[in-house]
Amino acid sequence: ISGKLGEDKQNKQEKSETAVRESIGVVPLALPLMAGPGAISSTIVWGTRYHSIAHLLGFSVAIALFALCCWGVFRMAPWLVRLLGQTGINVITRIMGLLLMALGIEFIVTGIKGIFPGLLN
Repeated sequence: ISGKLGEDKQNKQEKSETAVRESIGVVPLALPLMAGPGAISSTIVWGTRYHSIAHLLGFSVAIALFALCCWGVFRMAPWLVRLLGQTGINVITRIMGLLLMALGIEFIVTGIKGIFPGLLN
């Protein structure tokens, strides 16, 4: 026996508050991708390998330039969305997914070659 589920009784203000509450959670996807394990470990390795002030200044300049480029791309994002439209964004997303998949397959094959050197000759 199954009963009918009761309908929610909310006024417009409660519905808008619910929508705001549901959209509060933001997942910071850009931060782990921009400053992920590769960037952090590379910074640590290069920072410990080269101790001179010139190298540290060079690293700092490179990081500052990267941050400036990211800021510029983020500032241009609304313009890019208008320029590309939803179809263009979908196409770029699929192309980037294809490239990411190709990189993943390359990493897997390289790992298998390292484990079994005579397997893929």
